[in-house]
Amino acid sequence: MTLRKPWIQVFGLCLVFGFSACGGDENENPPEGFNVTAADMALMESYNQDFDWSTDKIAIRYLTGPTYSEAHKALYSRNPGLYRDMSTEPDIVPNPLPDIQAGTASGFDFTLSGGDNSGQQVLDNTSIVDTMAETAISGPEQAQALLWSPAVTVFLKDWDITLSTNLYYADLAVKGQTWENAQANLPPQKIEHCYLHDGDLWVELVFEDHLSLGSGITDSNGDGYREIYAQIKPEHFTEAVYNQLAGDYSTMKYNEASLHDLIAGGASSGIIDELYSIFPMELGSGIGIPYVITDLGTIAYPFMVINGMSPKQDYAVVLLVAP
Repeated sequence: MTLRKPWIQVFGLCLVFGFSACGGDENENPPEGFNVTAADMALMESYNQDFDWSTDKIAIRYLTGPTYSEAHKALYSRNPGLYRDMSTEPDIVPNPLPDIQAGTASGFDFTLSGGDNSGQQVLDNTSIVDTMAETAISGPEQAQALLWSPAVTVFLKDWDITLSTNLYYADLAVKGQTWENAQANLPPQKIEHCYLHDGDLWVELVFEDHLSLGSGITDSNGDGYREIYAQIKPEHFTEAVYNQLAGDYSTMKYNEASLHDLIAGGASSGIIDELYSIFPMELGSGIGIPYVITDLGTIAYPFMVINGMSPKQDYAVVLLVAP
């Protein structure tokens, strides 16, 4: 993406719902409501074809609906400000190597270190497969994937910490498995996505390049990371937890004001406050204020632009939200 520059111009200094005259004609107010134009979608799709979160400083994100889960995905997933360089991490060679041979997985050891089920494995290891096609997860269920970490460590924790404790420790168990390499500083693997399927929680677990793996584990979805798919053991969550993820978290729709507060903060903290300690961000501009990306074009109708703060003030996340 050598033609793209980090220099950004945002027209207007309006607050997100101030609706003073800015954007478009000087006598007009910014348009109201969620709105994604065909031109903005085309520009985003063009930009994202070779988007690289390790080098690019701008992310353009499309929320398929104004929901909590979509907002979390937009700010947590491949946010350039959250990128961590893994090149100095030591090579890790587990013994034995995790692998999948003849449809059987072995060597995957992710053990809860706390909660009611301490000492138990996170995954149902009999369910582990290399590709999504080997699961029963449908196309619509794939499209509605949840981002695991904020769903578990933020949403469920805030909803009912007693019911979500086992999943919280499951997240720690996967990230904390360093395969007996004391030099590891950053997690060599993590759960990326969670899929809701007939009362089961399926997850995508992704591995970093410096971790050696055995046969049968590939980058089947072409995103640059090797991954496996597996079920979380059902004893680690209840029907109430599943229903909360399937309901309030992923399907309840917010209006413009409440989605703004969910992200940028209102009476309580927002998603950008959750991320402050690892990537400080602040609201740059609000609904309907055109946003120019040098050498690419103009996003005519963003819902919100979120800017990084020093020392990453030239980073930005542009949000497009479907009704």
